[in-house]
Amino acid sequence: MTNLDILLLVIITGLSIGIAIFQYRENLKKKEKTTYLFITLRSFILILIGLLLLDLAVTSSTTKIIKPQLAVLVDNSSSIKEKVDVKNIKNDVNSLQTDQALNDRFSINTYQFGDQFKTLDSLGLNDQKTDVYKGLSTLNSIYKNDQYAVILMSDGHQNYGQDFAYYANNQSMNIFPVALGDTTAYQDLKINRINVNYYSYLGNKFPVEILVNYDGQEEIKTRLRISNGNQTLFSKALTLSKNKKSVIVNTKIQSELSGLQSYKVSLSPITDEKNTDNNKTSFQIDIIDDQTKILLLTSIIHPDLGGIKKSIETNQQRQVIIKTADEFDGKFDDYQSVILYQPQASFNRYINQLKKKNASLFIIGGTKTDYRFLNQKFPFLNKTINQATENYQGVYNSEFQKFQFDDLGFDDFPPLENEFGEVEISGDYSTLLYQSIDGIPTKNPLLFEKSTGDKRYVFLLGEGVWKWRSATLTKRKTFRPFDKFLDKIIQYLNVDDKARLEVEAEKLYKSGFDNQIIARYYDANYQFDPRAELNIQIIDSTGAKQTYDMPLINNQYNFDVNTLDSGIYNFKVSVENQPYDSKGRFRIMEFSLENNQYGANLDKLKSVSNDEKIYTSASLEDLKEALLENEKFQPIQKSTQNKKSLINWYYLLVLLIVFLGLEWLLRKYNGLI
Repeated sequence: MTNLDILLLVIITGLSIGIAIFQYRENLKKKEKTTYLFITLRSFILILIGLLLLDLAVTSSTTKIIKPQLAVLVDNSSSIKEKVDVKNIKNDVNSLQTDQALNDRFSINTYQFGDQFKTLDSLGLNDQKTDVYKGLSTLNSIYKNDQYAVILMSDGHQNYGQDFAYYANNQSMNIFPVALGDTTAYQDLKINRINVNYYSYLGNKFPVEILVNYDGQEEIKTRLRISNGNQTLFSKALTLSKNKKSVIVNTKIQSELSGLQSYKVSLSPITDEKNTDNNKTSFQIDIIDDQTKILLLTSIIHPDLGGIKKSIETNQQRQVIIKTADEFDGKFDDYQSVILYQPQASFNRYINQLKKKNASLFIIGGTKTDYRFLNQKFPFLNKTINQATENYQGVYNSEFQKFQFDDLGFDDFPPLENEFGEVEISGDYSTLLYQSIDGIPTKNPLLFEKSTGDKRYVFLLGEGVWKWRSATLTKRKTFRPFDKFLDKIIQYLNVDDKARLEVEAEKLYKSGFDNQIIARYYDANYQFDPRAELNIQIIDSTGAKQTYDMPLINNQYNFDVNTLDSGIYNFKVSVENQPYDSKGRFRIMEFSLENNQYGANLDKLKSVSNDEKIYTSASLEDLKEALLENEKFQPIQKSTQNKKSLINWYYLLVLLIVFLGLEWLLRKYNGLI
């Protein structure tokens, strides 16, 4: 209670007595004995009201020292058991827990991680997974608003969860790693990843991208080889060092044999390399024999014929034979593809034959085309008959999905010539290029494809395509972009109807490994299509379903099986807005990934270290000293003021009611009311 409170109390008491005397001044003149009793009661009542308003209180201060938190996080995975005696780890943890200097500075708590994160109770080193990320992220949640340091006791090898080093550095965590196991650094070479397109055509070259990683400090030399059987197809010397720990090798391999071909990739081992299993791997390519003889059947002589022939034959696997309707003998068995140039009624018997053969066709129309005949032979096509001609430019359709092709700048190409009139196509079809008249785009197709059953049709409704090839040379200084565009159309007509969705899934997965279900989706020309959206539906043994997106990573769609618990699952991979899916079944078996882990992963531990140092069991005293000398971790003094009322208000209220009641009764008794 302050001096001001005492002064106010005196004032309240004096005022209360004064007011009471003033109120009973008439009674005092009569000198009645009860007047002094009424004055006393009225004074107490007024004093009590004053005390309720004043709320007298005592203020006290308390001081508390808040220590920074120190979390000792111990790896409980079975990999540690092979490297360190569990008794030694327990002794080290006990040494940290009982150190008086550390306890004076920190509030110490111990935890363990492996399969799960929990408070350290009985360290058994028997967990089958090592999820360092989960341990660190859980600590970050526990001590979210606190100042804390982490002693991470681990070998640094993680076989489950996200990259803990990336997480720790992103969160700016204060980690002091204690390496468990042999701290000797072993040199290791590894083929980390291979990127390829799993289809190629005989005679073509397919690209291969190989990522090689090196773990070591010394400069080393090795040789990368790609072989098919006993034949070495590619060889390159590589030099790596502590400053150059990875290299990407790109090359192209000639497709010399058709069918499913297996290729081996290997690195020559370096001196004292313990793990050479990751120095070699293999991949398979389906080599398609696409040698085709193409018939270009025409009704007229036109510059387009020579342009089309030259363009297609830039692919050495293709040969174009030009025949007029009058000179052709009708033997279609000699040809793998057929192009009909400006068909007229003389094509009637040939088109009938091709329909019976279920053949796919590339049809080019123009000013000399008999569209009445063409409409009759292909009922899904309705081209308005008109004697007038019109010039049409092409407008690239970026929404076309059947196969991939680039916009060559079609809207700047010379226009194609054709009869004027609307074009209507019934049923489903896909437009590659729309018509543009005098720079005004329309929704009429200029180049479109139509599939009916196993047959594929491509229609180009305009002549003068040779000008497009010339324009490409002018703009690009090469015919290659246009030739590639035309080759994709021929390829689309000629490919076999293979499954366009490939899914790689094992029957058995062992938990802890880099387990993936991999999918590849190809367009109609069997070129990998990165535009697709894939998802996978997982069905567990109880029938519960869960759908996941399959992100595109390194030119393949991936699903991480490690997100699932052990058990038996069915799956279905689907392509959005496409009629392709693949089903399968797999099992996840509990397994400890502890093979080929020699000693501690020093680079990983160092990458998360607060002071870029790694400690061991033998240097715990250095660790304690580093923690005690670190100015980041200082105790904080926190003062708290507590205010406590001298008299509880409800006691005052009860007394006030009692005195008021007593005064009223006495006044009533004495006839004053």
